[in-house]
Amino acid sequence: MKTDYKSIKLEKGMYQDKNKSFSEILEELDPTENYQGTPLYNLDAFQRQLKRFNIRVQGRNADNVEKFFSTTEAQALFPEYISRSINAGIEEENDLKSLVANTIKIDSLSYKNMFIENSKDKENKDVEAIKEGEQIPEIKISLKEHAIPLKKIGSMLTCSYETLQYQKIPAFNLALKQIGKNFNNILFKDAVKTIIDGDGNKNEAPKLSFKQKLTYKSLIDVWAKLKPYNMKTLIVSPDAMQILLTLPEFLNPQTGINFQGTGSLNNLLGAKIIYSKLIDKITIVAVDKDFSLNHIIAQYLNIESDKIIDKQINQSVITMRYAFTKLFKEASSVSIFDA
Repeated sequence: MKTDYKSIKLEKGMYQDKNKSFSEILEELDPTENYQGTPLYNLDAFQRQLKRFNIRVQGRNADNVEKFFSTTEAQALFPEYISRSINAGIEEENDLKSLVANTIKIDSLSYKNMFIENSKDKENKDVEAIKEGEQIPEIKISLKEHAIPLKKIGSMLTCSYETLQYQKIPAFNLALKQIGKNFNNILFKDAVKTIIDGDGNKNEAPKLSFKQKLTYKSLIDVWAKLKPYNMKTLIVSPDAMQILLTLPEFLNPQTGINFQGTGSLNNLLGAKIIYSKLIDKITIVAVDKDFSLNHIIAQYLNIESDKIIDKQINQSVITMRYAFTKLFKEASSVSIFDA
């Protein structure tokens, strides 16, 4: 028997499950697949609950925040709305996706990463067919020496319910998205630092000192030296970016880059370019995102749902526990060029 989304009992206890989010629990109770062929199929389970209580969160006719508190059950939707709005800020223009290979959820405050060593790599030999009588190369998988402690970031809402209740929901949404952007900036900064300096297991990125100026040819050298990994992302310092934008290859539309015509920086030797003030000098960090970092999460967005549902919004804390671990040392490199 199919469950009608209007008959689901909402309560604050739905936020207490450590393994499932509020939205995931709603989706189990009210699967979207049950609405295939109807207009409600375009909404997820949470959005159907907004529709149920007629809470308009966007547009010219958007409601005030107090609409979430029109009924006891509708109140249970507010923490999830906060979580989604913050996550939207994290995901908006998220360069982190261009650095991370995997995202792993754990139930611990530390994490030990796997270390994979190829005996051929250790001997600096190319991988090739095994000759008669030759020893079969060994792939050794072990745990890294040092466990990575998870870090904590957070933000505190310091507005009272009385301050919020008459505010339009889209205006409050912008403030929440800003929290998400701040979280994302911290995550990105830490990811770049881990790529360059490693995670404490002697796996900092190889540093290449080019005794020459930055040119298109030297970029090809960076690409070649990263092999057998593929250069998927380039993190570029401000000084290096100024030089890149004056290279003839950027100005020539036949190259397919044509920054002047499109404003796009995403197509240099097939790599996405990320401009960053986190690195200085004339520096370029080349990354194969598919083999570079693990993003470890113990708590994605932990929101004090009980306080928020009970209108005790003032000084409600939003936190995240995470870490970054390095996968393959040689999947990234740091290149420094002469001025």
